[in-house]
Amino acid sequence: MPAFLKSIDAQLKTNKFILGNEITYVDFFVGGSFANWFANPNCFNTDRWAKLLEKFPNFNAYGKRFMG
Repeated sequence: MPAFLKSIDAQLKTNKFILGNEITYVDFFVGGSFANWFANPNCFNTDRWAKLLEKFPNFNAYGKRFMG
């Protein structure tokens, strides 16, 4: 997961969404994962997800933006 987030975080430095500035089907997969794992207080290993978000601030902002 960290390697994947590293590549996505770099893209999200200049893009609003994964593939550019318009939402695509990829965002529903990645954004859904954010909602299920990173933003869900009932998910397993919540402390692990929180630590990853600290390392990848652009992904964190993207996830919050995706969730609206």
